[in-house]
Amino acid sequence: MNSALLLHRHASPAVAVNHLLGAVFGAVLTASTLLLVSGLLTPLPDAVAAATTLLVVALLAPAVFRPIWRLPQRRWQVPRQVFDDRPEAAARRFAFQLGLGFRTYVTSPAPYAVATMLALVAPHGLGEAAIAAMSVAVTFGIGRSAVVSSHALFGSAAVDQPRWALNAASLCSLVAVAAVAVDALSA
Repeated sequence: MNSALLLHRHASPAVAVNHLLGAVFGAVLTASTLLLVSGLLTPLPDAVAAATTLLVVALLAPAVFRPIWRLPQRRWQVPRQVFDDRPEAAARRFAFQLGLGFRTYVTSPAPYAVATMLALVAPHGLGEAAIAAMSVAVTFGIGRSAVVSSHALFGSAAVDQPRWALNAASLCSLVAVAAVAVDALSA
């Protein structure tokens, strides 16, 4: 049985909240690490960083519709043992590992664009950078928890998304990253 289906079978409001918290905390850790990397890249001129971010978005955009090359990722599922715990704890651990981003499959080029944005054009001030990291983490957590939450609230999971909807979501992410990079270029 697919591991993610185990979460849906036990979906309750408590499972949905734990899934959201796990995804957000995992993404906070990832975003914070990327902001540390951005600190190492501060000698890079802002125009170069913004142009590089735009170049990465341009290279990733075709991958939304058809993978042109393999993006770096671990090609395995979150281990089955994660789901051996109580459903609430299993949901939190599973989502935390999703939030880390390097523990399982990445099915969209959008996270790579967001990671590039955080590393290259993140705000330089500590407070602004923390807000950027939290915004990315909360957005990721809400997006990744939508299926579990809908199952908990409505009793059915919208797992099979039409391909056009997934492509549109990825494109929206890429456009948002490009907008941030263009804004950084004009600053």
